Amino acid sequence: MREYVDQFSPEVASVVRDVDRRTRTITAANRFELYDKLRAAMGTLWTVDSFVVSLLRSDNVVIFPYSFDEGKHLPPDFHTYGSKGFTAWMVRNRRTYRYRMDNGKILHRGYRFGDSGRLSKDAVIVPLLDQQGHVFGTVAMYAYLPNVYDNEAVAAFEYLVSQLAKNLLTGVRRELGPGSSGDTYSGLLIDLIGDFTDDLQQMTGSIDQIMAGETDDVGKLKRDLSAFQALCRDVNVKAVELIASRSVDAARLMNLLTPKEKTVASLIAHGMTNRDLAGKLSISEATAKTHITRILKKFNVRQRSEIAARIFPMVQFGGAFHLADPQ
Repeated sequence: MREYVDQFSPEVASVVRDVDRRTRTITAANRFELYDKLRAAMGTLWTVDSFVVSLLRSDNVVIFPYSFDEGKHLPPDFHTYGSKGFTAWMVRNRRTYRYRMDNGKILHRGYRFGDSGRLSKDAVIVPLLDQQGHVFGTVAMYAYLPNVYDNEAVAAFEYLVSQLAKNLLTGVRRELGPGSSGDTYSGLLIDLIGDFTDDLQQMTGSIDQIMAGETDDVGKLKRDLSAFQALCRDVNVKAVELIASRSVDAARLMNLLTPKEKTVASLIAHGMTNRDLAGKLSISEATAKTHITRILKKFNVRQRSEIAARIFPMVQFGGAFHLADPQ
């Protein structure tokens, strides 16, 4: 880090070191605080009118767990994207986008949030990359004035976003077998479920404390409500990230399979027995078992039920792969 940060001016280097140190002390479980610290840090050096974190699902859906526009945090949102839009460009190119590259032409094709009547005049959007170099999201900062973000702003933002990606993926160790790119998302999903459950319990406890407190102590009540508000925001972020991770994980696993194996796996997720599979696909039960054995090996699992468990989120949430009638 030291050699990289030394390229910055003293003021920028100081802020980068500070936010890097602070975010390292924030557990990846606290998603909202991680995103908020990064936005606030960039805002101390450059104008940041809007700030958005996005996560990509496999079925051309973008989820926005964190959005900030002109001093206000916006609720999580999502939308679909096509092959000509900005998100598709980012997935293909896997590199930072700057407004000056095309004067915002590609950017303004995409989704608008906040004050839809105003267009950004400058922007920097950096991809979140997993361990295999795939884009699993983006972090973006926008300004309503032109020429706000110079080369130093871009370099500092790229470094901090890369550290954010590492923080989000820290501790993920689950292996799915040779050639698999799904380990990142499986581990992230497990962490999110545990964190989400813990936070819901903490929210219940916070409500109990507020309800049992002295109502005439206005200062204490405000502090309790402020803490509860922060917890609600973090739970909100985790809820949408949980949906995003489930779909992406299942899709990456499905991409390991042949077309026939995808059909078999989907039928298993829909509750079909081996005999049902054989009848549906007009094959013998022995052939059905052979397909299942290959799927088990590619998913690095031992039991048939684990196939359904791994891909059911994609089926449940309407992912890119749907039940197909074999022809």
